Amino acid sequence: MIKLSQALEDMHKQDIIYGDISASNIIVDMHLNPYFVDMDGAIVEGIGNSNFTELLYGNKFVTDMTARKELDIFLLNILFVNLLSKQNVARMTAEEFFKVLNNLEISENLKKYFGLIINGYCEKYATKFLIEEKQKLRKK
Repeated sequence: MIKLSQALEDMHKQDIIYGDISASNIIVDMHLNPYFVDMDGAIVEGIGNSNFTELLYGNKFVTDMTARKELDIFLLNILFVNLLSKQNVARMTAEEFFKVLNNLEISENLKKYFGLIINGYCEKYATKFLIEEKQKLRKK
């Protein structure tokens, strides 16, 4: 997850908006390095625009699906919670989402961070929080 977050940060530094972040658009090599694939929906910020409403079929947390960096961050965070919980949280209500989130065996900081996505706060990358989480797990 850390490598995916870092890869998204790198794309955004080059003003590339991925737009279609989902588990089906990520592959992993034999060294467990993840890669984003299927760049058909990607755009360069300010040069094109795309709307991904159809791709997110019923996401309850975001109403403006215009391609932008914040939406990429949101989608990656939803993917992380999906992976950690083994559930599709994108189709849940906020109440259902928080029940799932509170049952995860992750740090309170990471829970608070993921909880912010419900309120549309998607301006920061998960990288810092994921690295802290990894360091805590190593100490155990």
